[in-house]
Amino acid sequence: MAKKGKNGFPDYKEKQKILYIRQTSPDALLKIAEGLLEQDRFAEAYDYIERSENEERIEKFMYKALERGDFFNFDRAARRLDLEIDPELWEQLANNAVAAEMFLYAVEAYRRAGRRQKADDIIRSNPDFFGPSVEMEREAAALKGKIGEFGESSEVDSALISGSPEDGAPESAPGKTAKKKKKKKKRKKR
Repeated sequence: MAKKGKNGFPDYKEKQKILYIRQTSPDALLKIAEGLLEQDRFAEAYDYIERSENEERIEKFMYKALERGDFFNFDRAARRLDLEIDPELWEQLANNAVAAEMFLYAVEAYRRAGRRQKADDIIRSNPDFFGPSVEMEREAAALKGKIGEFGESSEVDSALISGSPEDGAPESAPGKTAKKKKKKKKRKKR
C-alpha cells in the first residue's frame, strides 16, 4: 500500500521509491503527474513526467511552462529535450513572467534573450524585490563623496547591488572593523 501525503499523492519517501527504486510504468507516472498538474503542483509533476521519458509530454509541459512564465521548469524541460531555444522564445517567456509578476524569472529570460536593458529595467522598477537600484547606491555614494568608486556608467551592475565590498559596493562605516566570531569549544562526552 502506497503512503499518501497531502491530497492523496505520494509523500516524499514514497515519491522516491516510485521514481527511483521501483519499476513504475510510464502510464502510472503520467497519471500521477496529471493529478499534480490539476492541483497546480507544477514542478513536482515534472519529476514524474521526466521519469516517464515521454518526450511528447515533456515538450507539452515545456510549452505550458512558457505560457506560465515559469523559467525554471521551461529550462528544465528544454535541457531534457536537448533543445536550443531561440531568443524570441526566451523573450516571450520573459514577457509572460512579467505578466505573472515572476520578476526573477523575467530577468533571467531577458538575459538569455540577449535583452540586458530590459532585464536591468525590471531590476530598477522593482526595488522592493531586488533591493535598491544602482541610482540609489550612487546617490548614497555621492553624499559620502565616494562616487568615483562606482564610475559614471548608467548601466546596472548586479555586482554593485550584491553589497559585498570586493564587488565595489560601499564598505562599512569608517572606524568600525569586523570582528571575528569566537569559536565555541566542544565538550567531550564522557
